[in-house]
Amino acid sequence: MKILAIDPGGTTGFALYSVGVVTADQLGPDDHHWRLERRLDNLRPSVLIYERFEHRNAPFAKLISNEYIGVIKCWAQKNPEVKLVAQGSSQAKHWATDDKLAALGLLLKPLTKNRNANDATRHFVYFVCHNRRAPRELREKYMDILRELVTGEVR
Repeated sequence: MKILAIDPGGTTGFALYSVGVVTADQLGPDDHHWRLERRLDNLRPSVLIYERFEHRNAPFAKLISNEYIGVIKCWAQKNPEVKLVAQGSSQAKHWATDDKLAALGLLLKPLTKNRNANDATRHFVYFVCHNRRAPRELREKYMDILRELVTGEVR
């Protein structure tokens, strides 16, 4: 199962889970509509998670994010076998903190340079820990690691 999480925007972050490994990277900040579509064609995820638009006070971010979400939705319509999942920014970004990503071995540094890749990874981790479509063994593994982080208790 390939799971791809995307944080769309002027710089679009990606987190891909495939064959037990999570990799993350970014496209942009230049125009990347076509490259986003090509990336989706090449990766062919079975689950595609994206950060849905939420009202923000940055007009440019609103416009450009919606453009890239349109590319994602169009690609998903052309590939109906793909499970499309929209997640809110605040739920994933507030729950999957830097400490949690670091405990899972998924936090990319330097933080500023990799902000969008890390935000996509937050969406992936939130999905794995909160969605029944995620592989059960992966959810259990992540939740055990995060439980140890919070409580100090090893299971």
